[in-house]
Amino acid sequence: MVEDNRWSTSYPNNYLFALGEETFIDIYSNACPLLVVRTRDVLEATIETVDRILENSLSEYHLHHNQARPVRLYTENKIVLITDGNYGITKYILTYLRNAKDLGKNLVKEYTELPEVTHQEIVDAAVRLYLSEAASTK
Repeated sequence: MVEDNRWSTSYPNNYLFALGEETFIDIYSNACPLLVVRTRDVLEATIETVDRILENSLSEYHLHHNQARPVRLYTENKIVLITDGNYGITKYILTYLRNAKDLGKNLVKEYTELPEVTHQEIVDAAVRLYLSEAASTK
């Protein structure tokens, strides 16, 4: 949903914790209309700090030399991105940790949600952990 210079979206299903964010911005008064700037991150804000960031004339959320970092604010049920009005959000990518799948009464059933190629990586990591613990107890 877009409202003035604020873009918002709901949290993904099973959202637990954000691991990374990436935004694409569209510059409104751009001399080169094909230029889409990819911003690697956002400015994190809380309800206590958002006004200070928005009022700061040197804040990175202001468009300067085709670069800007939108301000991100987590609310109770929305993720809000705020721009200075000179650019808009064309795409927002959120990498997140999801809530664990409820196994319920199937605790004896084999867990098959991970790709098969990760099995050997997990076994190798467990062996390294065991060997380092065994070496440290001697």
